[in-house]
Amino acid sequence: PSFDAVVSGLVFDDVLSLSFVREAGENAGSYQIDLEETEFSNYEVAEITAANLVIKKATPVIVIGDADYVYNAKPIVYAAEIGFEVSYQFYFAGSEIDAPTNAGEYSVVAYFAGNENYNEVYSNEAKVVINKKFIPITLKKLDFLYNGLGQVPEYEIGLDVNVSVITIFEGVKMPVEVGEYKFSMVSNDPNYYASTTGTLKIVEVLYVEDTNNSASVSS
Repeated sequence: PSFDAVVSGLVFDDVLSLSFVREAGENAGSYQIDLEETEFSNYEVAEITAANLVIKKATPVIVIGDADYVYNAKPIVYAAEIGFEVSYQFYFAGSEIDAPTNAGEYSVVAYFAGNENYNEVYSNEAKVVINKKFIPITLKKLDFLYNGLGQVPEYEIGLDVNVSVITIFEGVKMPVEVGEYKFSMVSNDPNYYASTTGTLKIVEVLYVEDTNNSASVSS
């Protein structure tokens, strides 16, 4: 920066050309400013009051954005493009937690601890969402012979995970009688999402007696 000085004791409109030197340094801190040794033809310097150049720490502005993830059984790795090293603090239901793993909605704040030239500062609060991972349901058996008992679809869950599902039938709790029953299946797992629909059929059993008094069954 340039420096100015106030000179007193000059006669009429005399002007003095002054040069300054200061203590070297560009980081935040205080640096002394002195007048270079200069001789003036008509004046003798009686007193010099030294000054200081003060470079204050800057306060950076950190802005982070929302982020979406899919559950993968590992803590998320959140990283915003900031330009210097920060740490991240995660919160759930108002309490600070470690980097989240389970599906849900969280908040995150970046924290910069400061250094010799910058003050410590927190960022804005951003939202982090970990979505449930989708897994397929394969329906294996939907047709059943009537036997007086309730029937449910037979199925398989993909991705080799242990996830239970709920089967909901339209109009009945569980089908028993002959007929067709529409249903939906959905997982109740906190980290996985599975869903499908279908129609379960229960067909009647016909008994036909032959001449040898032995019964054959057809549906």
